[in-house]
Parts: sequence; C-alpha cells; structure tokens
Amino acid sequence: MNGTIQRALRKVVDGHPHTWDEYLDAVMFGIRTKKQITTQYSPYFLMFGREARYPSEVPEHYMIDGAVEDVIGVEELAEDLKIQESLRSIVSDNVSKKQEKAKGRAQQIGTVFKPGDRVWRQNTRSQQRKDVQDAFTGKNIFVLLSKVNAYKLFYFDINKIGPDMELESQSINAFLAAMWQGKSPRLKKMNPMNYEIILGINNQHHHWTLVVIYPQEKKSLFLNPLGESKQDIQKCLQITRAFMRKKGCNVSRWTCDTVKHPKQQDSTSCGVFSLKFAEKILSKEVVDFPVSNEAVYSMRLEIAVRLILNINILIFSVYDNCDHDCYYL
Repeated sequence: MNGTIQRALRKVVDGHPHTWDEYLDAVMFGIRTKKQITTQYSPYFLMFGREARYPSEVPEHYMIDGAVEDVIGVEELAEDLKIQESLRSIVSDNVSKKQEKAKGRAQQIGTVFKPGDRVWRQNTRSQQRKDVQDAFTGKNIFVLLSKVNAYKLFYFDINKIGPDMELESQSINAFLAAMWQGKSPRLKKMNPMNYEIILGINNQHHHWTLVVIYPQEKKSLFLNPLGESKQDIQKCLQITRAFMRKKGCNVSRWTCDTVKHPKQQDSTSCGVFSLKFAEKILSKEVVDFPVSNEAVYSMRLEIAVRLILNINILIFSVYDNCDHDCYYL
C-alpha cells in the first residue's frame, strides 16, 4: 500500500516533492474510491454501501431543508446497511479466490522454462470483451466497470456504445480524456497559440460533430458524419473565429473548411464516426475507413474495450516525439 501511495504522489507533485502533504488527502480519496483487484469493490463502497459522490456530480444550485435531509439520510443509511450485509459473503468469496490463486502462483515459482517450451498464456482481453458483450445485452447495468479520470463508467454507459445506440457524453468525454497524455489546462486560462491542434466534439439535437482548430495556421475544420452544408461551415467559421478573438489572437483571414470523409449509414453512429474522425486527424492520416454494419460494430466494440481497460487510447504514441502539443475541449 505504501508503494501505491508513493507512486500516486509522485505523479501529482510535479517536481516539487516537498509539497507531497498537500496532495495526500486527494490521493487517498482516489485510492479509496478505486475498485480493488482482490475484493472487486472499492473500499469506499464497502464502507458506505455506495460509490463516492464527487463535487462535479452535485448540482451547482442544490438546496434542501433539514427535515427532508434527515429522512433521506435515514433511508439511505438503512439501504446501505442492507447492501453491506449481502456484500460480506461476496467479498469473502472474492478474497478467498484471490488467495487460492496466489498460492498456486507461489507453488509455480520454482518452474524453470527454456527457450522453445510451450506455455499457457492468460488472455485477459477476452474477459474484457465478455464484459462488453454483457453490457451490450443489458446485464448488470448499475455495476461500475471502469473509471477514466473523473468519469465513472457503469455497464449502463457501455451499453450505450452498443449496436443501434447513441453514444452518451459520459463515454465521449471519458474517451477524449483517456486520449490526453499529460495535463489538460483550464479552457479559461489556455493560450491557443501554444498548441498545434485544438479539438472538440460537439452535440446538437442528439447529433455529434467534430470541430478542429489549427491556431497557428488560422483555420478550422468541421466534420459532420452526415455531411456538411455551406451554412454549417459558415457557422463553424464564426464560432471558432469568435473563440480565438476572445483569446486575444489575430483572426484576420481566418478560414474554415472540411475534408472528404465517410458518411454514416444509420441514425445512431454519429458519436462513433466523430471519434474515428478525431483519430485520423490526430494521426495525420486520410480520413477514410469502412462503414459497413460489421465495421461500425467493430469500432463500437473497440471503443468499449479500451474504455474498460482504461489505457491511453488510439494513436497518441504518434505525438510522443512531437514538438507541439494537442489540446481537447
């Protein structure tokens, strides 16, 4: 546990180790709200019978009188106690299973392999795909599957990535957050001219579109999975130019255009296409990919698996040696 705390603190102190105590509470809160491998539940959930509620999840204007608060508090406490009763046996079984696996591994430590020996390899990715298939079919919709930065992903959220479903903002934001390697500056404080690309996925009337800004080239791109009209491009021009002007940037001769890209063939895959557009734009590839039903399903499955695995997504290794930064709105 001490090693885990040290590694977490090392990531947040940012070259100022003498300030570690300022981040200790936040780090411990993160550890206590993360699902543990042994118990399969977070320590917070085991203690209180529910997942933690983050400040960002509480409405800005939230008022409630003392009487209602007392009633809700008693009801939630009673419900949480019931959950804890059923959790004890489940957690005990999970711990026992992990202990048995650990004993088995300990007995195999003495095994010596030679080049050319045939060995069994555990395919953990197949289990992740099984979780995705369960989510697609609507099983266990209230079970927490993954957490990407501040975004919690339940079976319900993964279910919304399934066939014929519209991607929700929770999944879109989590996917973009996982794409970002490094710190993401606050939008109000950022200087657009410090970045090569500013990218955002916008939703209007239940339809996702992609906007890309190239601050140093004084241009923007608008990609609509259903196709772009002249009015759409003109509106994008006005909005992106106004954004750059508000940031104090020179917007003379600002332009907006689009690029040739595949069109969605159904009414629900706009989010999938917008994420795929972003991948191609960031990797500086031609925006082209198959759009058959099988291909779109494969893209949905890949998005879901990567969110569950909670790893750096898609093509960010391309920018490891890049002289410029990218930023996501």
